[in-house]
Amino acid sequence: MEVKVKRSTGIMGGTSKVVLIVNEKDEAKLKTNEEYVVSTEKSSVKLKARQWFFGSNDLEVKDNGAVEIKTNPTCIVLLFVSLILVIISGATEVRALKLLFSAIGVLGLLATVFYSIKSWFKLEVED
Repeated sequence: MEVKVKRSTGIMGGTSKVVLIVNEKDEAKLKTNEEYVVSTEKSSVKLKARQWFFGSNDLEVKDNGAVEIKTNPTCIVLLFVSLILVIISGATEVRALKLLFSAIGVLGLLATVFYSIKSWFKLEVED
């Protein structure tokens, strides 16, 4: 069985390689838009992606095919909204608003980090 894996993550994290984990073992390090073919004698293969402490959920592929590693847009939105709130808190003169924006922004950043541990990447089977 062969599964073609392509990294299509865009500019987010583009300077670092994404580790492709096949059946719980590091198999390859993919650059932006790079492809890798997983060959195995087994009837299925379990794939996962990781970059630093950001990762993805497991994906079990049972047939020959293609899988695309993409950045999860929910994580990107959470990250940018949280950063904008922190920046707004620095520009705000009113102490109560400064405290509110910074608290929500920092909590949002923490939530983004914890959510991204297993959800920064999405593994999608191509048709």
